[in-house]
Amino acid sequence: MNVIGYITKKIEGFVSRNCIGMCWVEKYYAQLVKNEISLGDITAEDRVMCIGGGPVPCTAIGIARETGAKVAVVDNDPMAVKLASELIKRLNLKDRIEVIEANGQNLMPNEFTVIHIAKQVCPREEVLKYMWNNVSEGTRILVRNPQKGLKFLYENRCSRKIKNEKADEFLTEEEMINGTLLFVR
Repeated sequence: MNVIGYITKKIEGFVSRNCIGMCWVEKYYAQLVKNEISLGDITAEDRVMCIGGGPVPCTAIGIARETGAKVAVVDNDPMAVKLASELIKRLNLKDRIEVIEANGQNLMPNEFTVIHIAKQVCPREEVLKYMWNNVSEGTRILVRNPQKGLKFLYENRCSRKIKNEKADEFLTEEEMINGTLLFVR
């Protein structure tokens, strides 16, 4: 795990049990999530998978609240899954958000129309390639990258090009906002 991933995990573990902290974190992510909803053209008809939700899955919460979409939060850390599940239950969002303990490379994403990959996901390039090669045609993949000044804190920054292993070609992002890349299959 990278430095920022460790710090984020500790902070979110505390915040997931603290209303004041939760309000602060939601405000921090609110505009970014709204921008990503717009970038990915996410609507209530979408089925969204958020990979790397952590103990406080603010992206999933924001998407579910803003759009009404059904969201699955995926994390490979059992404690993060436990805390996120408790938080989703406290927020009365269990009907719209499901929390799953899994690895982002071991899921079949073909039932989802939008995939969101968090900054802290490791190994990000491999998760992105796996998703790209296994999603359905038309699926939108949002990949959140760190801001310029913070890139050195992350081991696994996704490049703006990914190799499509099925077609032996390079894919470039269609759009990018505030470090979030959009790929459309």
